[in-house]
Amino acid sequence: MTQQTLAEEKKNTQEQEETYEVRDIPGGVIKALQAHTAPERGRYALNHVHVEGPEMVAADGASLAVVTLPGELGKETLYRIPKPKFGKNKPVTLTRQNGQIRAEQSDGSSAKLEVYKEAPENMHFPNYRQVIPSDKQGTVFMVNIKRLQNALELLSCAGHDTARITAKQGDCPFRVDGYGEGIGGMKTTVVISPMIDEK
Repeated sequence: MTQQTLAEEKKNTQEQEETYEVRDIPGGVIKALQAHTAPERGRYALNHVHVEGPEMVAADGASLAVVTLPGELGKETLYRIPKPKFGKNKPVTLTRQNGQIRAEQSDGSSAKLEVYKEAPENMHFPNYRQVIPSDKQGTVFMVNIKRLQNALELLSCAGHDTARITAKQGDCPFRVDGYGEGIGGMKTTVVISPMIDEK
């Protein structure tokens, strides 16, 4: 084995073992993101949560939730998140390494640990930024009440006391933003949008 081959293997191992960690995420944020996914099998863009840098994104084909975390979680990957059993307001630490995200919630006396596996490498999320409307849209909107409740629940979990709604008149998409920053500097946008085609 040549010295160059050894160096390349070492580099690949280091890249594989690179660790990303983000602390102090309310458990309710993870639960609300999972609520914005769809139960359909095989549709990775809809039943997985998209992770890229500081953003976690979930879509169910009609609604889109985007959470900007206070730290980075690495390159673009999709993760399957089963229904989390975390407490809503207790902080969660996400650690990403070697093809999985470990989510841990501890209150000093007890701890809960969940492990989320990544989707196959050839699965990619659509360009969700294309469906997010600008802040200059109208103010009249129509939306499924359950989706609106999910959107407001996510904002509440992220630490927003109030919300601003902008919409395309008489139709979707619309977006719900928390004013300012949430807990730990998190920024949250929830968008009720047209069907997202999986590519």
